Amino acid sequence: MANLALTFADWGKPADAEALYAELAARGRRSYVSPSWLALAAATVGLEDETIRHAREACEIRDPISIAVFSKWWRSWSVRLRAYPRFCELLAGTGLE
Repeated sequence: MANLALTFADWGKPADAEALYAELAARGRRSYVSPSWLALAAATVGLEDETIRHAREACEIRDPISIAVFSKWWRSWSVRLRAYPRFCELLAGTGLE
């Protein structure tokens, strides 16, 4: 769903991207959703505080998906995350910067 939100945002459909983030966040309240994917979806729709909160959780629990989602090598995902200086500060020292 995070990738689909990213696609909708790239297609200039922010309302659809926002709806997908809202659905993903709602699912995360009922069952496990990787905080890395939540961070990406939040960044996609421009929610900086939520992005940082989810990214911090991903780092704290050592979410294995963060290796790909936060990696500078997967630019299609990380470019939105890395637009936030607080995200870059959070990654400092994790080996993912």
